[in-house]
Amino acid sequence: MKNVLLILTLITSNFLFSQDEKNIHNVPYIEVTGEGKMEISPDEIYLSIFINEADRGKLSMEKLEKDMLRKLTDLGIDTDEQVRVLNFNSGFRNRVLGQKINTSKQYELLLKETKQVPQVYAELEELNISNINLIRVDHSDRESLEMDVKVAAVRSAKEKAERMLEELGNSVGQPLYIKELNQGYYPGSSDFQIRGVASVSNEALPDLDFRTIVIQYNVQVRFAIE
Repeated sequence: MKNVLLILTLITSNFLFSQDEKNIHNVPYIEVTGEGKMEISPDEIYLSIFINEADRGKLSMEKLEKDMLRKLTDLGIDTDEQVRVLNFNSGFRNRVLGQKINTSKQYELLLKETKQVPQVYAELEELNISNINLIRVDHSDRESLEMDVKVAAVRSAKEKAERMLEELGNSVGQPLYIKELNQGYYPGSSDFQIRGVASVSNEALPDLDFRTIVIQYNVQVRFAIE
């Protein structure tokens, strides 16, 4: 009996949904697209730092890591929050070949000011750590900004529909359908390496101008015509 009731409930629900969908399609409507776009400067810069024991001769990985973290702390970086280990290879000695495999670590460093990028290069160069690469850039308030762009895209669609219907003596009614047409976060290229920064003195460190982040969304909106 319960199975019969469940089947009847499903049939009734599907019928009501079909009726609502049919009613929506019977409403006169206008369908337009809207676009929202914003360019912002990044406030999060992610660097990859690779170190190994060979960088400092006979010094241990522990000493090398300690020196690196001290340098970063001196720059005002919270190493507990802004540094994390991405990869760690423990060293070992091959007894057969007599070869020593150096211990190595890869770190991810989050910087919140662009001016700290050349400072990091310069300070770590003093430790013979030069294998540093830019991974990506981001913005700390990205999710909120993305929503602002989506709202702007919907507003753009409504304004477009209003102008078009005004010529016909009609007005825009309730929205019947809204669809995002794309995923629009473009953080820019991060597949390059900053070079030559650590070779200058601290007094001559350049100001870096990172490419802006583009957030862009297109939406398709269907409005009832009144």
